[in-house]
Amino acid sequence: MSEPGVKEYNLYEAIERISIRTGMYTWDRNLQNIGSYIYGYAQAMEDAGFKEITYPRFENFRAWIKGRFDFSSDRPGWENMILAIAIGCDPTEQIEQLVWEEMDNATDEEHLKSVKLFFDLIEEYKNDISAG
Repeated sequence: MSEPGVKEYNLYEAIERISIRTGMYTWDRNLQNIGSYIYGYAQAMEDAGFKEITYPRFENFRAWIKGRFDFSSDRPGWENMILAIAIGCDPTEQIEQLVWEEMDNATDEEHLKSVKLFFDLIEEYKNDISAG
């Protein structure tokens, strides 16, 4: 419930807008740009005095991705874990130099696949956590 006079924001509303017109918000349609936009948006809202009411908390998405795909670590971040899945890497193996090189050379098609996967996973995450 909103407190009178308190400005609020829900990060998933911004993510929904990005999903509809990704290029308008992030120029290149890749997860690094989407991640940068999301983190910048959240910081700007905080700086402007808005209270975050995002549920489930987006900050837990990275750990959820790790568990969802059985990654050995979540250190690469959600952007890189999802891209790794999109290019066909085995998440149960340690992400090593070869995988990073493959990710650096990801095709436009693989980046677009990872972006679509991200938006699908966001919905799955919200439903999974809300139901749990």
